Amino acid sequence: MTGHLFLNWAITLLEQIESSQEKKTWCHNYSVYASNPGQEELFRDLMGFMDGAYENGLVISNYQEVLQRWQLEKRSVADADPAWLETQPYLCVLACIAWHFRRDHFCEGTLIAQSIADGIMLRLFRRLRLLCPAAAPATTLQTLYNCGCGCVPEMPGVYRVLRPEGMMIRFTENPYHRSAKLYPAEKLSRKYMACADQEILYIGKANGKNGLRQRLKQYMNYGWDHAANHRGGRAIWQIEDAGLLLLAYEECEDAEAQEKQLLADYKAKNGSYPLANWRR
Repeated sequence: MTGHLFLNWAITLLEQIESSQEKKTWCHNYSVYASNPGQEELFRDLMGFMDGAYENGLVISNYQEVLQRWQLEKRSVADADPAWLETQPYLCVLACIAWHFRRDHFCEGTLIAQSIADGIMLRLFRRLRLLCPAAAPATTLQTLYNCGCGCVPEMPGVYRVLRPEGMMIRFTENPYHRSAKLYPAEKLSRKYMACADQEILYIGKANGKNGLRQRLKQYMNYGWDHAANHRGGRAIWQIEDAGLLLLAYEECEDAEAQEKQLLADYKAKNGSYPLANWRR
């Protein structure tokens, strides 16, 4: 199930639980150490929900770094109070979702018995959909690298690397790839500061045999010095803590034409190309 379909399906499932006292009670009583009789279909759906969240990159691997950098308190993350949640940007919502999933790794059954049963996960997923920057949920570059881009479809499309809200962009000249030709950090800083839209950092396309998955895997492997076949957009890898950056993709039949249009629209609006796009 692709990202946008999964997100809508997951919210529908969580809403069904929230509106049914019987299902909520079953979730509250859930334990990995018990047989949990009844609600067999719900149980199957919940297992699919958990698998799908991982498969679609919603359980980001660098969530602890996000929690620390954005100074999110554990109690606030655990409760996800509606008023507090309305102030949180997309990346922080992803980190909260990951925290609830990973907490269950140590407290087996907590995800269902508390986070889902109490409506916390529903609030988080609704907020995520509201802030989603593309048709499919965006995830971090670190997560894409760690999962080998397995959460990305093998379809042609375009993608954008995005600056998470609240993240300062700083550049480094530290080598990230043995064969990479580095840009002067000052040059990158000047170009970035001249961009009117400082959220979109790079626009790329994928129209090869295995589409987005293959192209993004090449891109991630290049950034982590495991391949040399995606030099386009390499300025991204000179951003400090580039693994925290977000990547959003959209499937389309003519990726080349869509990329050209996106770049033309960006330049018409901002007077230049995004940071890691240099010429077309």
